[in-house]
Amino acid sequence: LPESPKLEYGLELIEGLGCSGCHQIDRFDDDRKRGPDLSRIASKTDVEWAYNWVMDPKSFRPETPMPRFFNLANTSDAEWSVRNEVEAEAIVSYLFANSSTIELASASSGNVMRGQELVENVGCGGLTGGAWYT
Repeated sequence: LPESPKLEYGLELIEGLGCSGCHQIDRFDDDRKRGPDLSRIASKTDVEWAYNWVMDPKSFRPETPMPRFFNLANTSDAEWSVRNEVEAEAIVSYLFANSSTIELASASSGNVMRGQELVENVGCGGLTGGAWYT
């Protein structure tokens, strides 16, 4: 699209970085397995959490396949730090500006002791060594 160089550049980045390998992007529907649908992100989390995730996904979930793009060894000086922040804020702003909302049912109250018993006896605690609920 010669008349839209910014769009063309963005599409080249998406394709080159493999974003469509994880995220639904209509133009790239034939790509491999998709990651989470971000079209309702505003109903699932808040801007601060999303910004932190974009800046460093592995700080929240070390095993995530989502790569870290910002504050790398070659992009961590003062000039790049400002650019990193601006770009991450732009990504999050875009996601939230284009997010639709859904009504979530309110959670019923639960029984903490019964929950702990289930986690300990059904095996859920084995996934994390059981320490997360203590």
